Amino acid sequence: MLIAFFGGAAGIVATSRKSQPFTVISGVAIATALMPPLCTAGYGLATAQFKYFFGAFYLFFINSFFIALATFLIVKYLHFPQKKYLDPARAKRVKQYITVFSVIVIIPSVIIALQVVQESSFNASANHFITEIQESPYFEHAQLIHSKKEYNFKQQTITLSVVGKEITPDEIEHMQVLLHTQYGLGNATLVIRQSDQFYSINENEVIENILEKKDKQIEEAHQRIKQLEADLAKINAHNKVIPQVAKEIAVQYPSLKSFAVVNMVYTDTKTLKTDTIPTLFIESTQKLSPEQEQNLLKWLRVRLEQPKLVLK
Repeated sequence: MLIAFFGGAAGIVATSRKSQPFTVISGVAIATALMPPLCTAGYGLATAQFKYFFGAFYLFFINSFFIALATFLIVKYLHFPQKKYLDPARAKRVKQYITVFSVIVIIPSVIIALQVVQESSFNASANHFITEIQESPYFEHAQLIHSKKEYNFKQQTITLSVVGKEITPDEIEHMQVLLHTQYGLGNATLVIRQSDQFYSINENEVIENILEKKDKQIEEAHQRIKQLEADLAKINAHNKVIPQVAKEIAVQYPSLKSFAVVNMVYTDTKTLKTDTIPTLFIESTQKLSPEQEQNLLKWLRVRLEQPKLVLK
């Protein structure tokens, strides 16, 4: 509708200019608002899917209305000459008809938009619930092989098909409570299908679900392996450079007997936030001056490529 509104505005502005530089832009904008729903309506009519036909044709009608509305507002703003009614009563009726017609057109679109938002919210919360419940103790000895979400205005249902250890009625009831309290799905009903209750499940859907989960697990394993390989490469590179660094320290600071660079986990006692910081520990036969310590620290930060290195 926004595309239709601004496309109509661009169209009337272009038409009102002597040289019409925006004709192509306005034509494209209007086409993007009108052609997709019109094509969908044609598809629905050709395949006898009248739900598609009426929905898309209604969208086409709404977009046409908003193009006309934008044109009307711009014409009023630019003070185009207006048609004058000799009968004031008729002029008043025409304005009333336009107002009523506008309300009739807009109200269903608002209702549909709210339903779409509510359904999207339900699907997002349901997916969040399904993802997290699999990691809960209820599924410690059971495996989810298929999930299904059903939404309508009055009732929503989440159906989970499970194999493995049977989930008890008390556990199902507790999951239902979690569904209502933690995930904001107060009208949703949780259905758990187990063992011999699988007769109504499409086998292809089950297989696809299992394969999808396996692919996801394999991808997560590959990502984890890559991360571990990167961490190992860093450790190996660090271990290779340490002997050379030790020789250089021995020349610059003869009193140093040993040193160690360790990744330490620091926890803030107030915020409880943690941070891993590389920390330098040194052992010396003679105490280094503050200036020497700072010079050593600055040099090692550059030499070891550890800008966050601190000295303890």
